[in-house]
Amino acid sequence: MTTAVLIFQAFVIFTILVTRIVATDKLVLVSIAWTIFTLAMVFATPLVLLQLAVIWVTYSIVAPKHRPDEPNFLPPPASPPAKLHSHKATSGSRAQNKGSPAISLSQGTRKSPSKQTSDKQSWQSAAARLSTQTKYSNMENANRVAILKSLGQDQAVRIIERFQPVSESLLERYVEHWDWGALSSNPDLPWSVELIERYEKRWDWSSVSLNPGLPWSVELLERYKDRWVWSSLSLNRGLPWSVELLKLYKERWTWGDRGLSLNPGLPWSVELLEKYKDRWKWDHLSDNESLPWSLDLLERYKEYWDWSSISLNPGLPWSVELIERYKERWEWGDSGLPLNPGLPWSRELIERYNDRWKWEHLCQNSGVPWSVETLERHKERLDWPTLSRNKGLAWSLDLLERYKERWDWSSLSLNAGLPWSVELLERYKNRWRWQAFSRNKFWAFLRLQDFDIIEIMEKANRPKADTKTQPLPSIYLAPHSIDERAKPPRSDGFQFGSREIGHLVHFTQAENLASIMQNGILSVSSLRRRGISFRQNDISRYDYQINASSLSITHPNEKLFYKWRMEDPSQDWVVLLIESSILRRRDLAFNIHNAADKRMSSRPLSARKGVDAFEGMFAEIDGFAKRAELGLRDQDTTDVQAEVLAFQKIEPRLILGAVFDSLGAMARYSNILGNRDISCVQPNTGLFGVREYNYGLVRSPFRHTGSRTNSGNLGDDIQF
Repeated sequence: MTTAVLIFQAFVIFTILVTRIVATDKLVLVSIAWTIFTLAMVFATPLVLLQLAVIWVTYSIVAPKHRPDEPNFLPPPASPPAKLHSHKATSGSRAQNKGSPAISLSQGTRKSPSKQTSDKQSWQSAAARLSTQTKYSNMENANRVAILKSLGQDQAVRIIERFQPVSESLLERYVEHWDWGALSSNPDLPWSVELIERYEKRWDWSSVSLNPGLPWSVELLERYKDRWVWSSLSLNRGLPWSVELLKLYKERWTWGDRGLSLNPGLPWSVELLEKYKDRWKWDHLSDNESLPWSLDLLERYKEYWDWSSISLNPGLPWSVELIERYKERWEWGDSGLPLNPGLPWSRELIERYNDRWKWEHLCQNSGVPWSVETLERHKERLDWPTLSRNKGLAWSLDLLERYKERWDWSSLSLNAGLPWSVELLERYKNRWRWQAFSRNKFWAFLRLQDFDIIEIMEKANRPKADTKTQPLPSIYLAPHSIDERAKPPRSDGFQFGSREIGHLVHFTQAENLASIMQNGILSVSSLRRRGISFRQNDISRYDYQINASSLSITHPNEKLFYKWRMEDPSQDWVVLLIESSILRRRDLAFNIHNAADKRMSSRPLSARKGVDAFEGMFAEIDGFAKRAELGLRDQDTTDVQAEVLAFQKIEPRLILGAVFDSLGAMARYSNILGNRDISCVQPNTGLFGVREYNYGLVRSPFRHTGSRTNSGNLGDDIQF
């Protein structure tokens, strides 16, 4: 009798274990079924209690455990507060450093600092929980592992390198096969001083400097102070920030453009703002959600704020009263309030300012109360490509199927809000953009066992890494001395109008390089017409010119370029240099400002073509400092956001060279570029930086150290 009981209990345990392996989502149902079976059978009471104990103890042992930062997958509250909902949409570092809770201006007074801090933390914790619940509802780790193993092996390895806590033993086992540039940005590696030292010559120090996962301390900063890329460190929210640390390395930090002003991790206070008032970059501060935002703070520095940036900041204590108070200062257009998920969105708010909103802007906003009814009622007015990347929709298989011919599947592939499963992948396997899917933030919650990683690495059979291309900081190009500004620029460029232009530039995601080198630079409409897969920068295209490619003269549109790089820091970008002869040989439109700017988009294309329109890009502009004060040269457009629209194909032969901001990226894509000049700058400098800071100081984008040059010595000829 005893033997039979033990065998039966072993069978119960076996069925639960098998369910855990092959159908984790059915585990609780199997346990409940065994419970009902046990209670329905006529057993002696001790046997009933024994079997119930076996069932639920086994379940508690084998049930999936959630990571500390991954909440249980419970349904979200039926109607979350508006401010809570707004936090759900924010990604990257900003999602981890949220702003204040919504405080109505009618309250008259603000809460005490300690209470406010406590409230901020509570809201932040709740918002993060709600965000994850919504994104990953009913999504278990076993399901993610199954999805990963269904992908191509190289894609799977890329995901491991970016998101997995690869053990030290596996790092060593595949030391010659890892992409160390990707590993350098992985915050979940078992980081330690010993690990950093062991692979010191393999790390990409720019990515390591930006990685919040390191065991940061003053001692670590001091130990590798000549290795760090300090512009990247200045953006790292993971450092042990304090007033003392700021003072200790005051002359090393990047205070202005793309630096401390954007960092949500600093111990922000009114006193800190005041202490370094003349060092901050106030348009970046305006974008920082973690400042101690209040009505008093807005009023105190109202002449300092960039109201276009502040209009996008969900960290403010948004309320209808606040919107009304500064309604003449807010940016209501392409890059302002309509895109801000932090507003107290409701049907009433949309109706109140109905004459100011545009649907193509609202479609980006995850804070808007989207519903199937809303989608159906306005389906002909909606911008579906933009809506496809919105994480705030109530995503489901039914919703995807209902509008499958309207979605932009490239954007959907990056959207972590979808109910990802093997079934979903299989159903639309011919529509997904698989390369984009490997960068989906959905993978951040995947946890593999070592044997899973070994299985994937062995199947991938990656070739050994070329040690010659391992990232070494000495190869990076440093910002140039200000003394070089006085040197007369050399130019062998192309004469157009009264100006000699060295080159034009086009920035794009590096994944597009293979297609560009084969087909040339094509407009979105041409790519779609030819069925060519591509990664689109600006899905919204507020200039509505999907039949044109975007170029700039000598320097990229730094604001947009930075914004898109920050949306997905793991993505590789490249700036291509274009032969300036296209100014005469291609159908082009010249825009004094960004082509999406209403001052430009409202003008007919015919008025933006020809030599006169071209010369207008270099004229003095009301509201801008004088060109002489900015130190601009003849070939520098007055507005750095000035844009050239190219309505014809730009052939690969017209591409002169490429600039990267990561040696890992340069190594990955160098073969595609043939014998063209290739170079790499430090992050947020040169063509990846701000023009007024170091552009105009530089004679050539290339230096022969670490770059390849063709027989024409192009690096000496291209002018900045």
